Amino acid sequence: MGIRARATTFAIANLLVAMPLSAAFPAAGTDSSVLITSHRAALTLDPPSRVYICTDTISITYRTGDSDSASVRLHPAFTPVSLSVGGQSTEFQFDRGRIHWSRPRGDAAADIILSFRGRIDFPSEYSRVGADRAVLRAEEILPW
Repeated sequence: MGIRARATTFAIANLLVAMPLSAAFPAAGTDSSVLITSHRAALTLDPPSRVYICTDTISITYRTGDSDSASVRLHPAFTPVSLSVGGQSTEFQFDRGRIHWSRPRGDAAADIILSFRGRIDFPSEYSRVGADRAVLRAEEILPW
């Protein structure tokens, strides 16, 4: 699924919340220690520089198990800036495209807010950034 826009600031929250996550993020169920149930993302893109800044509120359910950590994947072209879990700023590690944090004890679900940035200059069959518009594929720009 592509996202088309002409301005330099995009709000894609309404489009992504309405999109079935099973279709948008098929790997979310197998490549993450959490189940992502929704994304509410706000992003800014400067087309000439291709600099992309995103704040994504992600509703998650922790997978069963006794692990005291959790993780989601993020495209390695992006750099995480901050993470909060359940409204609390949280320390995290970013290693080989995976963001790790300590899982709060007793929580089965949470909303996490992840801010990240980077340049959209990686090879892609779908996402493109031109001087006056951008087509961005959710699977390539949001955590999974």
